[in-house]
Amino acid sequence: MEIKILKGVELQGYKYLSGNYVIKLERSKSKYESIDLVNYKVFNLETTESFDILPAIEKYDIGGVVNATLKQGYIYFTSIETKSEGSFISILSYNVDTGEMDCIYTFKEDINKINVSCKYKVFVLNDYVMIIQKESLKFNKTRTYSGFFDFSQTLINIKDKIVYELEDENLKKNGISQALAISENQCVLKTGFSLLEDNRYNVLEEDECSVESIGFINTSMLISDLAIEHVNIAIENIEQTCYKKTIPYVRFEDEYIIYSLVNNETKEEIVNFYNVQTEELKQCINTDVIFGKDLANVLVLNNEPYVYFEKHNQNYFLNLSQNKITKKFDKNYKIENIFHDSIILSGTTKKLFTSKEVNSFDIYNFESKKDIYREKNKYINSFETDDETIYIISD
Repeated sequence: MEIKILKGVELQGYKYLSGNYVIKLERSKSKYESIDLVNYKVFNLETTESFDILPAIEKYDIGGVVNATLKQGYIYFTSIETKSEGSFISILSYNVDTGEMDCIYTFKEDINKINVSCKYKVFVLNDYVMIIQKESLKFNKTRTYSGFFDFSQTLINIKDKIVYELEDENLKKNGISQALAISENQCVLKTGFSLLEDNRYNVLEEDECSVESIGFINTSMLISDLAIEHVNIAIENIEQTCYKKTIPYVRFEDEYIIYSLVNNETKEEIVNFYNVQTEELKQCINTDVIFGKDLANVLVLNNEPYVYFEKHNQNYFLNLSQNKITKKFDKNYKIENIFHDSIILSGTTKKLFTSKEVNSFDIYNFESKKDIYREKNKYINSFETDDETIYIISD
């Protein structure tokens, strides 16, 4: 592990992309009332050079493009072109390393409907497969709440530009909410919408709610299955629920699929760590979950599943494999960032021979079980690159 300190650069709000690149998304108003312009700013941590991605092309937020592949350094975005025959949305990819751009697919849509009565999610699953999901606005029975709950999906063969209208009953009824790549040929889908968001459990009746599930799909087989007229997509579920229990999120870290299962009646949360290699399941329980902010803090450190929580003015780290507290920190230290085997904490320390306090930050390593770096300076941001170099931005 190498630690590098960067000073005199403004990287607040940036997130790690790949290689030495970090990225920040900026929004602004566009000529379309319901659609924001988006701009992607990229910074190279090694050279300290920055640039905007394709500034001459206007990029619009029509719902979101998800890179559900293992390809690193790719940005996906949408542009809009208005012609005499109507408005067209193009989905484009950009390679940060090479600067190459490619238009993957273009389709026609009434721009005045975007983010008003419909929106789109685009899931790029690999070099050959992309799913475009249209979500249309729908009111509940009492017309006291509305959400984008009507779904239709189109699968695009990116290479051959062949379009398949998906007829999968599960996807059409419940929708895709998340897609995560776990290997070259395998992806995890979260279908159905969470009831924890917007307090939906109290505004929707049971028959208005979606069936939520988490399962595996083989991305390399999708096109061949559809070509031989398989109506349904084969999904190997590891979790399924509806109404009384909801799944707020799913994540993939190291070898673990991490997801939460919240009981809407008891407000009890079961945190699940599913190991895709061994198929082992580690769990822990969290109580009094009413809002998203009440969900347990979960992470994988040094390839081990952890939950961290605050109690008696201390932050505790519970190792679920060992079922014991392996580390605790005073509450005066704020957890700023968590990497694959280390965490960064910030706080204040007193200067030598004086009572004056100064800002400081530390890196604690869970493998060596000790502090590996300390500096008396103000912490701003931090990133861990693919080669496990830690960059810390400070004053």
